[in-house]
Amino acid sequence: MTVSAQNRFGKRRSLKRLGSAFLLLLLALALAHVGFRQFRESRQVTLSAQWIWARVAKKDLKKSPPQIIHAARDFDLESSPGKARLLILADEEYRVSLNGRPLGGNRYQPGAGLDVYQVADWLHTGTNRLWVQLSSMRGGGGLLASLQSRNAEGDWVELVATDGSWRILRTTERRQEQGLLPLDPSESPQVWGRPPIGRWGSPQIGDERAVPGPLVGSIPKVLRPTSVATDPKREAVWIFDWGRLVTGYLTLELASGTHPWGEVQFASELPRVWPDAPDGTILTPKDHLHWQDVALRRFRYARVRGIHRIDAAFVLEGEATSAAGKIFVPAAPPSLMGLEPPPLRTPIGDYVNHVSREQEDSTSDPNS
Repeated sequence: MTVSAQNRFGKRRSLKRLGSAFLLLLLALALAHVGFRQFRESRQVTLSAQWIWARVAKKDLKKSPPQIIHAARDFDLESSPGKARLLILADEEYRVSLNGRPLGGNRYQPGAGLDVYQVADWLHTGTNRLWVQLSSMRGGGGLLASLQSRNAEGDWVELVATDGSWRILRTTERRQEQGLLPLDPSESPQVWGRPPIGRWGSPQIGDERAVPGPLVGSIPKVLRPTSVATDPKREAVWIFDWGRLVTGYLTLELASGTHPWGEVQFASELPRVWPDAPDGTILTPKDHLHWQDVALRRFRYARVRGIHRIDAAFVLEGEATSAAGKIFVPAAPPSLMGLEPPPLRTPIGDYVNHVSREQEDSTSDPNS
């Protein structure tokens, strides 16, 4: 090969390398643009909101006991906004109220979007109080919330957002949630920072959640189970059967001295083997013997594990006040090799050897 041919070959190879480097640069710029846009959009959705939680001692970071805390923020309004929304997400579980009015709650799922509540009707001129009860079986967690109103230009502007100005309460009174007592004693929160952070990523707008039916003003109907049994193979496992599909909020009355930590699962049909993953967490403050699920669900069976003594279990019947209200329906039990399992003769009886006991008042209607 002559010198001139070698030079031409070297130039072509250099041009190919340069072209490849240029394409890689364009790809990197495109990915950076997409990432920056997603990052910017996530910041715009929650505006200046930051993830917060209660302060945890360094020695408890890896092994913190389950806990319930309350996060609250007072804020003033010169006038009531025509449109307002609350964007909220919490890990593991939350219940939120505004000026003492319960709005709803939810349990965190990986990749979950921000829950959206339309709250203009619950805001008023003067001082308002946003209150969030938070629970975590692992002790740590996070809360991200942004209360926004829509201005004349149609843009969402911030009224209040989670940050270092919030207050964390470990012991509370009902009148504090209603705004009738000051937020004392309280402490400043641990601020994790703005999204994206860790496994929470960059949450986007999720489901719009309506104010649940039982909380709208009418007295909810109490639905009691037709039978209850324990699992002879496992300690502190209860299975409640309502005899039909019911829609509402599972509520438990725990016996005094009961361990306040547990888990709950729901099913429309009784599975032969219950999955390990829970659908909800049962966690109550010390000496508090009443627990209610955060989610509106449709189910027939409820399986409670980890609670040794339960005085009563019932469902507060209710439906969402609009089509936007989400009802959680448990998935059907899995089939075996594509074949549906045969119907059970007596669902509770086939699953456990313990004889189901009837309600205390056998003469009353079980659904009254």
